[in-house]
Amino acid sequence: MNAGIQDGVALYYALSVVCTGQGDDSVLDQYERTRRPIAERVVAFTDRLTKVATQRTPGRRALRNAMLGLVGHIPAIPRLLATELAGLRFAISASSGYYQRHRGA
Repeated sequence: MNAGIQDGVALYYALSVVCTGQGDDSVLDQYERTRRPIAERVVAFTDRLTKVATQRTPGRRALRNAMLGLVGHIPAIPRLLATELAGLRFAISASSGYYQRHRGA
């Protein structure tokens, strides 16, 4: 959901730049180059997490649970997982550079 909201904000910005004459159509191309890798990364990460979460054999489920128990005690890991899944870890730096370039900053 976060990636969709980010996409909407970025698309609004790109369209407003083009529609107000502050930029040409290349701004829309930049929007796609900026947002597509983020979406692809979120989808790939979600796929990997789903595969980990849906292990079928008892041995693999036990291994998964043991690993989650260990890494769950490392404070940075839950935050890293959440920001990666939400598309925020990559989006912040990519989007901010995108907006700054087209604002004239």
